[in-house]
Amino acid sequence: MEGKFDVLVQGAGIGGLTLAIALEQRGYSVQVVERSPALSEIGAGIWMAPNPMQIFDRLGIAGNVANAVQALRVLSCPQSWQSPGAGRLADLLIRQLAAFKYPGSLRRERSLR
Repeated sequence: MEGKFDVLVQGAGIGGLTLAIALEQRGYSVQVVERSPALSEIGAGIWMAPNPMQIFDRLGIAGNVANAVQALRVLSCPQSWQSPGAGRLADLLIRQLAAFKYPGSLRRERSLR
């Protein structure tokens, strides 16, 4: 680690990078450390709920994230969750998410690079 910094952020995941952006915007010098030798995709995709998108909006990066994701329009439940009201509950959730400025969204990790 070279140079002087105010804050050391451990981990270059969504949380660590969001924290680094927020701190830098407030005038802190930030160093992000990651144990992986390179940033790469882990898992199949990312679910982005409305709450983190509101934080990204305040940080000025929501537009970039929104351009890389697709709004969630369909929700299905695993067979083990199926019940007579499951379809109505899924429809209600989709309608509620649509009320947010940035509704829930999903994107395969590969496309977020």
